[in-house]
Amino acid sequence: MTAPVVAPGMTPGSAAEQVRRNGVWISWAPSGWATVPAIVLLVIVANLVGVATVVLLLVGIEDGSGSTGRGPVLLVVAAYLAVALPVGIVAGLRRQRTTNRWLMAGREPTGEEAGQALRLPVDTALIAALIWLAGAVVVAAASAAAFPDPLVGLRTGIATLLGGLATAGVTYLLVARAARAVTAIALAAHPPAGALTLGVRPRLLFTWGLTSGVPMLGVVLLFVDPSNPGGPGKGAVVFLVVVALLVGALATLLTARAVGQPLRDLRQAVQRVGRGDHGVRVVVDDAGEIGLLQEGVNTMAAGLAERERLRDLFGRHVGTTVADRALATGVSLGGEERTVAALFVDITGSTALVRRTGPAEMVGLLNRFFRVVVETIESEGGLVNKFAGDAALCVFGAPADHPDPAGAALRAARRICDAVRQAGEVDVGVGVACGRVWAGQVGAASRLEYTVIGDPVNEAARLTELAKEHPGRVVASEATVLAGAREERTHWVEDAAVELRGRGEPTVVWVRRRD
Repeated sequence: MTAPVVAPGMTPGSAAEQVRRNGVWISWAPSGWATVPAIVLLVIVANLVGVATVVLLLVGIEDGSGSTGRGPVLLVVAAYLAVALPVGIVAGLRRQRTTNRWLMAGREPTGEEAGQALRLPVDTALIAALIWLAGAVVVAAASAAAFPDPLVGLRTGIATLLGGLATAGVTYLLVARAARAVTAIALAAHPPAGALTLGVRPRLLFTWGLTSGVPMLGVVLLFVDPSNPGGPGKGAVVFLVVVALLVGALATLLTARAVGQPLRDLRQAVQRVGRGDHGVRVVVDDAGEIGLLQEGVNTMAAGLAERERLRDLFGRHVGTTVADRALATGVSLGGEERTVAALFVDITGSTALVRRTGPAEMVGLLNRFFRVVVETIESEGGLVNKFAGDAALCVFGAPADHPDPAGAALRAARRICDAVRQAGEVDVGVGVACGRVWAGQVGAASRLEYTVIGDPVNEAARLTELAKEHPGRVVASEATVLAGAREERTHWVEDAAVELRGRGEPTVVWVRRRD
């Protein structure tokens, strides 16, 4: 008395292949049909447990004259099994022929097809239950005809019905476990959206009914059976208890695996997400609350991956310091006054250089140059505020505080000049100034840019023009050198007082000391 099921992981060909469904990899078995006999065998075993119980009850039944009537009844049972088995197979195949069709075609199921595939365990259990229900009627009628006591027919009918309930329940658990691959493919194409096929609570209550309710009801019926006033024999009770223990152990094991394994996978996935692996995905293979949780973890991981990608892009465009500050406090028009050191670096003769190299080669040269600038500035705790063609404005002390902005800017200027000179691709000028500036967001509500505005920025740009003509290629204002740490001042010497364009007053400049 069994119903067939489609094989999990059915393949459209003989070769193993990986099919991607909504970001989740599902493995297809090399031969899906090869698993059908194994699954059917499991369901047959579940049915045989119920059959053995019924046969044991029939063996112990005697009529009042001492002759037995169990022979004809057992023949009826055997004949019914011979008919019911192929009927169940045909019914199961017809019920799931749509699922077989899209699995063999190797395509995604439609919403209706996915829903029918998710009902595979329930449909298989219902077919088994209907076959057992019909079997209970047949066995009850045969027993009533074979034994003079009409209560014997009722007894065997009820026993067969209880065996059918246990068998249908075990069949559901076995098929649900074996068909996880089919469930995963269906849910990958159409993720769970809140409608639960069988949640955790009904599943646990269902297991309790199989492991406790049905066996206890069977024991009670044995003792209250009016056709056996002397009470059941020890063999029948012991056998029923053993069957209850075995069925209970199997049902509990299957339920524990159905709940425990996904939870372990989810715990491992959450741990990986916590370690920064946002590409983790879990296979959604449950149509209940666990499936919703699996889908939720996948959605969470995808959202975190997208957030991290946007954060990385945001940081690349505005600087990691500005990005972290914006993510922590939000962004808006406005800012604050801060004491900062501004470093301006510009390539000398860039117009002639681009005409000589061509635009494509010039872009590669600029990228190599700016990589040196960015790595140096960030290693000193500064911010590359903006690129302007072949120049860059760098800031120390905004938006985050810096313990020694002037010293860090001077040190970064020396390191940039050394790295550029060692590369030998371009010539640069570097200017460094220090003072009070306004630092914050400017622009419009729909388009913001973090910047610093103030005299030190303009002064650094003018010093850069002066540095292009100086042998050391780096010039700093006196205020900057005096504000830096003592050990950094030893690398600088006073040069002269010059009037920078647009300032209207002399500026004392310092240059790098020659080693």
